[in-house]
Amino acid sequence: VGAYKDAMQHLENSGLKDAILDFANSKKPLLGICLGMQLLFESSEEFGYTKGLGLIEGKVVKFDKSKMSSDLKIPHMGWNKTVNKDNPLDTQIYIAEAGARVKGDIEEITMFLEPDICVIGSVGEQHIEYFKTLDNIIHTKMEILKSPKMKMGFVHESVPIKPYPAITK
Repeated sequence: VGAYKDAMQHLENSGLKDAILDFANSKKPLLGICLGMQLLFESSEEFGYTKGLGLIEGKVVKFDKSKMSSDLKIPHMGWNKTVNKDNPLDTQIYIAEAGARVKGDIEEITMFLEPDICVIGSVGEQHIEYFKTLDNIIHTKMEILKSPKMKMGFVHESVPIKPYPAITK
């Protein structure tokens, strides 16, 4: 966890930027988690413009907080008590939700991670400035249901979806 600009500066000063780019050129799988994933993009708007590693086309953009509910924390990270409250004590669910940038983002992550349990929460207009319509937001969120290993899917009742045996609303 950290700031994009500081992280990129550290990568450049330590020589890790070149090492990461060399590794990426080897065509071996490369995974960035949280800030590490953001650094793979071409740039970020966090605290002003900062050039990234440029391994993924696009830029990391700010959420428009004026279009979000005031109690919504972004990014949403951690052991989520709301999800876990009715589960057995040994159930472990880790939530990492920071949203999607464009259509195809969730599908790309899904094809890499291949989750066997997929969850789509309620869908609202929090990202309308990127996706232009609520329908585009819904279709992008539903990309997670394309997981080749999906055994079960859970979709919030507010999301219009046709009945499917492995999906519970």
